[in-house]
Amino acid sequence: MLSRKNISEIFSGRKMKILAISIILLKISLDYKYYTWLAPLQLNVYTRDFNLLKYLNGIAWLVIIFVTINHKRRSVSTFLLTLVYVMQIVPITTIYAMGNKEVACYNGICFCFYLSIFIVNNINFSMEERLLEPSAKHSRIIEFAMVAMCFLIFAYIVKNNGVPTFTALNIYKVYELRESGSFSLGTYPGYVLSWITNVIIPFFATKCILEKKFARSAIFVAMIFVIYLYDGHKTNLFISIVVVIVAFWLKRKDSHTEIISCLCLGVSTLALLSSINIPGSNIILEIFSLFGRRVMLLSAQNKFAYFDYFSKNPKMGLGGLFPTWFLHFDTHYVDIDYTRTISGIYYGTPESVSNTGYFAECHARFGFFGYILEGVLFAAILKLLDIAQKNIGYELLLGTSMCVFLGLNDAFLLNSIVLGPMMFLIFIALFYKSKCSEDKLLHGHNDACSNLCLK
Repeated sequence: MLSRKNISEIFSGRKMKILAISIILLKISLDYKYYTWLAPLQLNVYTRDFNLLKYLNGIAWLVIIFVTINHKRRSVSTFLLTLVYVMQIVPITTIYAMGNKEVACYNGICFCFYLSIFIVNNINFSMEERLLEPSAKHSRIIEFAMVAMCFLIFAYIVKNNGVPTFTALNIYKVYELRESGSFSLGTYPGYVLSWITNVIIPFFATKCILEKKFARSAIFVAMIFVIYLYDGHKTNLFISIVVVIVAFWLKRKDSHTEIISCLCLGVSTLALLSSINIPGSNIILEIFSLFGRRVMLLSAQNKFAYFDYFSKNPKMGLGGLFPTWFLHFDTHYVDIDYTRTISGIYYGTPESVSNTGYFAECHARFGFFGYILEGVLFAAILKLLDIAQKNIGYELLLGTSMCVFLGLNDAFLLNSIVLGPMMFLIFIALFYKSKCSEDKLLHGHNDACSNLCLK
C-alpha cells in the first residue's frame, strides 16, 4: 500500500520533481490541443464533449499509477513502464475526459497497467535452472547470425524490388508510396524484417555507440534509413533518430528520468509553439500533428473505437495469431479486415487502416478478462528483461527494447510475441550475454566495460 512516506520519497529528488512537472505539462498541453484544435478540426473523428467527473477519474488514475511505478530503481522495467505511461496512458486519459468516452474501457486499461506495475514491484522469480545458460561465446554466434540476417534480408529486398526511389524523402508522399504497392516482401521475410528494424538494428546501433565504434553504428542506422526509402513507414525513419539519441544519453546516471522528462517537455513545447499564429506554413504545427496527434492522440482514440466495435461484435480470441499451417483457430474475422471496418464506421474512411496498441487487444481478444491476462503477461516480460539486464547490461538492453515497446502504441502484444519483434527481444533476453558482464563476474568491475554493464 502507498503511504504518505512512500509518496514523499518518490518526489524527494530534483530530477523526480522535474519528471512529475513535465508529465503534468504534457497532460495540460494534450488537453488544450485536443479541445481547442483537434476536435474542432476533425469533428467526424474526435468529439469535444468534456466530462468533469471523467476528468477527475483520469487525474486520480494518473496519480496512482505514477506513484506506484518504482522510479528509484534503475531497471529496464522502470523506464519502459514510464515510457508506456507517457506515450499511452496520458493520451488515453485526455481522450477519455475530453471526448466523454466509455468508463469501462478506460478503467479496464488503467487496471491492466496498474496490475502490471504491481506484479513487477512485488512478485519475484528467477531463471537459475535454465537448460542453456547464456555465455559470451554463444553470444558471439548470436551476433554473427543477426548480422547475417541483416545482409541477407537486404539482398532479398534489392533482388525483389530493385534500387529504392527517393519518393519517401518527401514525408507527405509516403502514403502514395505505400498505396502504390511498389514494395513487396512476403509474409515470412516480413517477420524477419520486423525483427531487424525493431530489435537487431537498435541492438547493434546501441552496442556500437556504447563501445564508441561510431562508424559501425552509422552503417546500421543507414540500413534502417534505406528500408524507409523502400517501404515508406515513418516508424523506420524515427527509429534511427531515437536509437542514436537514446544510446548516447544512456551513459548518464539519471538518463531514465531525463529522457522521459525531455520527451514530455518537447511535446508540450511543440503544443505551445504550434498555437502561435505564424503566416504561411506552420511547420511546428505539422510536427505536432505528426507526433502529438498521430502517434499519441489518434492511437488513444482508437482504443475506444476498438472497445466499442468489439463490444458489439464477436471477440477475436486467438484467431489470426498463429500461422494457419501451425495452429488454426476459427474466427469471425477470417474474411473481415476489422482495421478497415473500424476506419469506415468511426472515421468514414474505409480505405484507411486503424491500428492501435495492446490495451485495445485486451478487450478485442478476450473481453474484460483480457485486461487481467495481458496485464500479467506484460509484467512477466518486464520481469524477464530485469533479470536479463544482469547479463546484457542496462544500457544495451534498454536501447534494444525501446523500439519494441514504442511499437506497442500501434501493435498487439500477442502478435508481437508470436513471430513478432517481442519474440526476438525475448530470445535475446534469454540467451545473450555481453562479454563485459562475464568479465565483471570473473575479475570484478572493469572500467572499460562500465558502459555496457549494469551499474
